[in-house]
Amino acid sequence: REHLVGLVDPARTLMMRMVDDFIVISSDRNQVVTVLEYMHRGVAEYGCELNKAKTMVNFEAAIGGERIGQAESARFPWCGLVFDERTLDVSADYSRLAQAGALNMVIGAKSAQAADSVLGHKVAVAVRLKMHKLFMDCSFNSRETVLVNLYQNFLVCGKKMHTICQQLPASSKGDDVLVKVVWDVVSLGYMLLRTRCGDNTIPPADVTWLGLTAFYTAFKRKQARYTQLLARLHSALSLPKFSRMARRHAAIVNSPDNEVVLSIGY
Repeated sequence: REHLVGLVDPARTLMMRMVDDFIVISSDRNQVVTVLEYMHRGVAEYGCELNKAKTMVNFEAAIGGERIGQAESARFPWCGLVFDERTLDVSADYSRLAQAGALNMVIGAKSAQAADSVLGHKVAVAVRLKMHKLFMDCSFNSRETVLVNLYQNFLVCGKKMHTICQQLPASSKGDDVLVKVVWDVVSLGYMLLRTRCGDNTIPPADVTWLGLTAFYTAFKRKQARYTQLLARLHSALSLPKFSRMARRHAAIVNSPDNEVVLSIGY
């Protein structure tokens, strides 16, 4: 840290570190270049230097005549996060899950009764992972970004739930059990949104509709195995209180940012 003090103006530039990963966010491109040049020279005292192959910027830059990798879009990835370079809104980075080929959820239940409880527990844990203030707080993320983050979280949970169901005995994944797990997880998502994520004003009906729609979308791709579950979710989504939701949240459900999540194999 002492080597970097004075390189940048803190009024215009933010530097953050997570273990050995650094990010520099600045309104002054020259300050970013200054940090790049310094860190690529290395710090002999500590015997360290940056790996050029793993360095990325969102503008054209070169160090010692060698071009630095450039982000492919306006969404900049760093340590499991994605920053929108236009708004600085924060989302979760699901690209590694997409690149992995397929989700892999391992359970250790030895009986149908244990498996029943494991399903609800595992999916609840999954939804908690991304119900973080960074993704869900409307005080520094736009409302649209929060809604997209919420929808993506539920969609990934739906895919994980299917992956877990594949390992369970038939007696522990009856339609009543599956429907209960979906409703419990959606309700948990809303509770976490209210208690963890600042002064959000997203109504519970909107959260519920996004959650049920995300689970419906995930299970629809495996529809032969979930006929009754899909019918009951469709029935719930057809309730009068949700009559305007499809139009209201069309931009959320059809956001281009969902493409990575939709491509996750399961």
